[in-house]
Amino acid sequence: MEAGANPNDGQALYNRMFGRDDDHLALLLEYGLGRGDREPWSSRLGVELEGAAGLLGDQLGWAILHDHNARVALLLRGGGAAPDGQLRGGRTPLELATVYGKTEAARLLRAAGATGPDLDAVDRLMAAGMIADRPTAAALLDEHPELVAAAVARHPSAILRATGAGNADAVRLLAELGFDVNALGRTDLPIEEPWETALHEAAGAGNGDLVTLLLGLGADPTVRDNRFGSTPADWAAHFGHSISELGPPPRGRA
Repeated sequence: MEAGANPNDGQALYNRMFGRDDDHLALLLEYGLGRGDREPWSSRLGVELEGAAGLLGDQLGWAILHDHNARVALLLRGGGAAPDGQLRGGRTPLELATVYGKTEAARLLRAAGATGPDLDAVDRLMAAGMIADRPTAAALLDEHPELVAAAVARHPSAILRATGAGNADAVRLLAELGFDVNALGRTDLPIEEPWETALHEAAGAGNGDLVTLLLGLGADPTVRDNRFGSTPADWAAHFGHSISELGPPPRGRA
């Protein structure tokens, strides 16, 4: 950095964002990450990228979704990330945190001045499901009996997201509401793309309690994910977990 390296380097941020260590981020913020318009990749790739300020938004969105709350606080406090700014996909940070049940991130955002969020009934039902708020869900359905179909259409992989958050109560409530326990989705970004099921997620994480719960709710252990063509048992074996409910690992797998 002292030799002139550009702190607004999206590839460097991507390479380090998956872990919980934020020393790289603190250093880059100290040297100007998020300030100005200059970043090194537009000229190298010959395309127009989002610019320096957008890098902070991407980091904030990732930190919210993945419960990296120390990073949320760092970006808001030391990075100047806008608590009411628009993230990739069109949501504000507080909308993202609320819809996906990230209550600590939502608290940090409100403390930093975020307002709202102004959610429609579909997103309010999703938000209630993600924190297992039965009274709010019941009140919404009393007022809008048709709401579940719209919520399932907008958030088909809700049970996968609740599984990724390790929230068994949310998994139960979402299943009771009518969300598909076998829906394919992804947990890393706030988009719907058919990657894997909740059972794959639980098996890969070695969460036997959630595996048992999902199987009891009708999860299909024979479904293969759309990226690797693997079953939940394959995922458990790949990550070194032995989950008896899924049966023995496939022959030849560790």
